[in-house]
Amino acid sequence: MKESPGLLFVKCFWLLLLAGCGLCRETTVQELTSPDGKYVATAWIRDCGATTPYNVHVDVRPVGQARNRVGNVYHGRLGNRASLAWITSTNLVITSSCMEVKRHITNLSGIKIDRLAW
Repeated sequence: MKESPGLLFVKCFWLLLLAGCGLCRETTVQELTSPDGKYVATAWIRDCGATTPYNVHVDVRPVGQARNRVGNVYHGRLGNRASLAWITSTNLVITSSCMEVKRHITNLSGIKIDRLAW
């Protein structure tokens, strides 16, 4: 039985789409627990290959909670370096090399979040 060109196109489209899903790589740069032990901050870099820029994400959450897929307090593009420092239990400093900041939440549940450029 011969497949119609339309059905063949749909199958190829889905095959290519699913094959491309695993192209991105996420590398955890740093994970730090707050001085009081209540929160954890994680910085990671997402690299989806040569045709897309690096993205830096930072997620702050209660200890024991799973990390979000996208950084809930910081998302920057066009940079591939990041570091975290808890100054106090209620003050986190993010240092990143990103040239474009897509998201920067400055206060999350009473935690002040500052950003410094590298």
